[in-house]
Amino acid sequence: MAPGPGGAAPYHRPVPIPGVVHLSPFPTADSTAPRPGVPSILALLVPALAEAGVPRQVVVAAREEGPRVQRLLPTVEVARAYRSGARFREVGRLLATAPGALVHAQHEVFLYGGLGTAVQFPLALREARGRGRPVVVTVHGVIDLRAVDRGFVEANGSRLPPPAVRRVLRRVIGGAARAGDAVIVHDRLFAERLEEQYGIPAERLRVIPLPVPAPVELDRERCRAGLGLTVPTALFFGFVTGYKGLPLLLDGWERYRRAGGAGELLIGGGRHPRLAGEPAYEREYAALQERAGRIGGVRWAGYIAEEDVPAHLTAADLLVLPYRDSLAASGPMSSALAYGLPVIGSEAVRAILPDEAGVFAPNPDAVAATLRDALEGPLAGRLREASIRAGAEHSLPGVAARTVDLYRELAA
Repeated sequence: MAPGPGGAAPYHRPVPIPGVVHLSPFPTADSTAPRPGVPSILALLVPALAEAGVPRQVVVAAREEGPRVQRLLPTVEVARAYRSGARFREVGRLLATAPGALVHAQHEVFLYGGLGTAVQFPLALREARGRGRPVVVTVHGVIDLRAVDRGFVEANGSRLPPPAVRRVLRRVIGGAARAGDAVIVHDRLFAERLEEQYGIPAERLRVIPLPVPAPVELDRERCRAGLGLTVPTALFFGFVTGYKGLPLLLDGWERYRRAGGAGELLIGGGRHPRLAGEPAYEREYAALQERAGRIGGVRWAGYIAEEDVPAHLTAADLLVLPYRDSLAASGPMSSALAYGLPVIGSEAVRAILPDEAGVFAPNPDAVAATLRDALEGPLAGRLREASIRAGAEHSLPGVAARTVDLYRELAA
């Protein structure tokens, strides 16, 4: 504590913002289609943190073809240094020796490779933390262990019995969270799960929302014409996996169409990169495509490239999240909020929706009724206003400022 000017009352000097070492996959400099999810999120956040005053950042990313070090900004470099697999634990040494006073690691179960790599993730962070550097872990996916039943296991392509899956998840996700001095999650629901089901102390948990990217200003009518949209359009996009609930959405859409609904459902459903090529997954994916074609009023667009997402969000009238489980903050919803797009979803995502008026029960009739009200009724205006408000609360500068506040707290 130091005296104020002229011997006035003492004041606290502000804690300097520390330099930060990040651990995450990161898009390459010449990438025309950045990997969606966490890499794209960090590609937004790192420049915003630099703008918020972080003096130096090093992103320790996966080794790839091309330059080992990329200068992203004058104060930001990307070091492509680690490999997945048996030697992944060595990343702890890289984090501990890279220039920076604090480590910030991004976590999803399979973000860095297979299960063997996932088990080593907390060990690597403990090594960095043991060398005196505070560690922040952003946990993007917190699976509800109570929802891990036979249906969950089968939908996610595992052959293990549910009790074994719960033990693995508790070790992998709980271990990652325990390796941090502070743990960021994107919603209060996930903080509660980490505390109640994974045993993470509440004082370590921080809720900082997923950042909403700045929207690309596009002409709506041109976007609709370019995509061939002529009627109210509901959009589903993201990788097709078991927990996304696409069969429920198709059931509900079929009821909506039978009742005279005139809208169109646009499915931007790409193959999940971890599951693509597996026979069982490919059969399920093909069956969903075939069923969508039979219902009518459904267009299966497949994977929507990142550069094409703004046009789809500008042109659509509604985003639908029919998820059977809420495992992580929704990247598609975050993008939708940037465009003020109304959002509806299942009870599983109630806690993260901008307005509970958009929640539907997990049955086809409820889905159909909510689709009708949100596409063709007055509910659309209310949901749009809710998305606009939520988008402002999740702004990229605001998320960066709250993250920097946490860095200062740990550096004090």
